[in-house]
Amino acid sequence: ESYWQGSGINITRSILSGTPALNISAFSWCSELNTASASYVQGYLTAMQTLEGEYPNVAFVYFTGTAHDAGDYGYNRYLRNKQIRDFCVANNKVLYDFEDLDSWWLNSTTQHWEHSTYDYNGATVPVEHPNLAGNDAEHTSYESCEQKGRAAWWMMAVLSGWLARTDVGDDESDGAVPGRPPYE
Repeated sequence: ESYWQGSGINITRSILSGTPALNISAFSWCSELNTASASYVQGYLTAMQTLEGEYPNVAFVYFTGTAHDAGDYGYNRYLRNKQIRDFCVANNKVLYDFEDLDSWWLNSTTQHWEHSTYDYNGATVPVEHPNLAGNDAEHTSYESCEQKGRAAWWMMAVLSGWLARTDVGDDESDGAVPGRPPYE
């Protein structure tokens, strides 16, 4: 949290002020959202908005957290991710949706996306798809890393001015999978 919390925000300011060519910045969560409160996440959102106001030429990318855990931790993480996602949608912010990427897997045999969820307190909670879990690269699989890398590439290309196709994913005639992002 030394990117946005406490005196850490001044480190971010120093880097952004000292590197004027830097035009994209982000803070990525690990497992902090498993136990974070709504007010803690609101602090993150407020800090990001503060930085956006101070550095209008920088695109700030908001992140949701992983979807590794189920149970109580996974449910709290789901609520905090929803808080971040809802804020980004309502305020037209750039969002890298880590939780979403963790919970969807493209079955190469059927060419259909599978969404991994569990039920908790009447809510359908996303959780890391078992085919993306692993320990190839620390606490995840190479396939998960590739999926997240493709999404990051797509996002960076759009942020750099590339005009993304808006018709991708509308039907299967272009090879896209309906309802899913066009970064596959």
